[in-house]
Amino acid sequence: MAIVSVVAREIHSTVTTNLPKGESWRDRTGSIGPKNDGRRSTWFCARRESQPRSCSERIQRGAPWEETGKLMFHGGSLSLYTRSSYMDISGVPGSFRGDVKVVLNRGASCYTNNGGVCPMRGSRGTILSLALLLPFAVSSFGQELYIANESHGTLELLNLNTTPPTFTTMFTAPGKLDDLIVNSAGQLIYTSPPLGEVFLYDPTTKENTVLLSGVKYARDLEIEPGGQTMLIAIYSPAQIIRFNFATGATSVLIKKLGTCDGIKYDPYGNLYAVANHNTIIQINPTTGAIINTLVLEPHHSVNGGDGLTYDSYSASLWATHDGTTGQGLIQIPVTPAGLGTTFTYFDIPALKGSSPDGIKSDGKGNLYFGAVWTTAVYNIPTATLTQNIVTKGADGVALVPGTY
Repeated sequence: MAIVSVVAREIHSTVTTNLPKGESWRDRTGSIGPKNDGRRSTWFCARRESQPRSCSERIQRGAPWEETGKLMFHGGSLSLYTRSSYMDISGVPGSFRGDVKVVLNRGASCYTNNGGVCPMRGSRGTILSLALLLPFAVSSFGQELYIANESHGTLELLNLNTTPPTFTTMFTAPGKLDDLIVNSAGQLIYTSPPLGEVFLYDPTTKENTVLLSGVKYARDLEIEPGGQTMLIAIYSPAQIIRFNFATGATSVLIKKLGTCDGIKYDPYGNLYAVANHNTIIQINPTTGAIINTLVLEPHHSVNGGDGLTYDSYSASLWATHDGTTGQGLIQIPVTPAGLGTTFTYFDIPALKGSSPDGIKSDGKGNLYFGAVWTTAVYNIPTATLTQNIVTKGADGVALVPGTY
């Protein structure tokens, strides 16, 4: 059967489980649903308060679930299993019974992966009902990646749409590179820790300019909400500085972190960083005060997190993990309030001997990261590497706009 992808804003579904009395669910946007008051047990396989929860409860008859204009598809697709089961936002299989009715915007339509077209919504607001007996599908992944090659000092373009994937060197920098991000104009911003400089490269004009000098050991970057300023993580002495694009001025947001690697905002405006390798910290973006901490493991050398990103598909932070305790990924669920108390480590044996570092998400269930010896793509629903391409020196990565 075909996988159905829908352009829609509303979903109405009868989905009931035996949610314990007094507990409520939280959807992937952070909205809190009704509690089970003994008369109803409504829960749509999302989050019970701040704690992850599977969807393995036995389905019962009960009250309808309804979330209007908030629940988003995973990159535009609704992926389900056969035998009346489905996958929740954290990738946990669960039982399911009922119908999903998708209310399309006027003029919008849906399509299937075999080219079939669903009815278009007309002036009377046609409601499209979808059957829930669909085979599981792995989310499609981005087709092109920018790579900051640490050892070669090059900016590279990786085309995943060819067999085998192909690399193109776009620019050779004067020193080793680290992180890489893309601004709203499609330009690349990247760091060179040994040079102590942050650069701007325009892939259209091929021009490379220095944005900031005198920041030795500058590593990860994060453009702040609004786009007027950017945060720069300085590995040592561990601090985060703020750079103003318009004036070129810098200021220190926070310091004395031991070491500092990945930094990332979530959609709620919460700011996080990887401090001293083994700790995720939540930072007040105005005062620089540490609001909360989550220790990943006992401190030892470089064991712990490195790169950091937010993934809307799983409503979580994801950190790359390296060191003697394993190479893999760490999922850290967050809420509108920020950090919780839980995380999950996913060991990836195929990365043994590598050093996972820069990481990005496409919001469709896929994570992309450089691991020094390879560039990898990790599919969250299946918990597997779907790509692991030899790339000697891959560090920072960024998705090419318009290719995912």
